[in-house]
Amino acid sequence: MPAPEKEYFTLTEIMDRWARSKVDQTSLLDYARRDLLIYSVYLREIGSHKRETIEPDGAIRTTTVSAMQFVAPGFTYQPLRYLKANDARRILEAKVGEQIAVSVLYTSAERNKESGTGYAQPLYFEPKDLLITKSERDRFEKQHKLSIGSRSEASWKWLKMLGSGLAFCLPGKMGRLAKGKTSYIDPATQNQDATSDRTAEPVEAGKTLGVSVCGKIGVG
Repeated sequence: MPAPEKEYFTLTEIMDRWARSKVDQTSLLDYARRDLLIYSVYLREIGSHKRETIEPDGAIRTTTVSAMQFVAPGFTYQPLRYLKANDARRILEAKVGEQIAVSVLYTSAERNKESGTGYAQPLYFEPKDLLITKSERDRFEKQHKLSIGSRSEASWKWLKMLGSGLAFCLPGKMGRLAKGKTSYIDPATQNQDATSDRTAEPVEAGKTLGVSVCGKIGVG
């Protein structure tokens, strides 16, 4: 049973997932500028705590932070906050060592007045702080018809392996063996299929069988 999918992703994870659509850092900046993709940040809330720092002379300084909160019954803290398009763009344009001040964050992707929270002291963020929620990722993929899915991702990885000479056959293709048997590769699992009348049997690396180019990758 697969593990539950997390609710948000880093930009690196998003670019890896959308690599087939050639989405890179420049693409993400353009999406922010045009408000095509809604960006988020994780606003941590750890309450009262203490922090230890080491001074230049080696002395250890302990700082205690006390927090007092008054919340309504049933209140649930929402750490994920949404950014206005212009703030996301500003953060993505930050260079190394630069942190961008943000004065308003939102608790909903609509980013309306009701969900906004203003900060007298602005919060500071870097590009590495930006996230994309699962719901926003799925919305974007559906709206722009990105070819994304578990089988597509597996096939794409498989094709990259083909380019490096570590693959069997083109996904979903069958090749006739000299013995009269058929070898079939499932691109989703990268395993040979021995069901029905298909007999799983590895073949010699680089051997051409009809329209399929087969090579052994350690299966079987």
